[in-house]
Amino acid sequence: MAAFKLRKSSFLASDIENYFDPSYEMVGNYIKLNTIDDLIIYLGENKLSIDDFVDSSQVDDYPL
Repeated sequence: MAAFKLRKSSFLASDIENYFDPSYEMVGNYIKLNTIDDLIIYLGENKLSIDDFVDSSQVDDYPL
């Protein structure tokens, strides 16, 4: 069975655009989702889709 651990993080677009180190002051607590269905529902509630994400091991940009 798959389980997912995630949290919301907010960064200033200007920090990323100007290659500044982002502030981690707006990082939420971890939540655990026990199924892929729970993950898909959570993402939908936050206006996201699994297709919005990138494999961060393959890129140097900030992951979504």
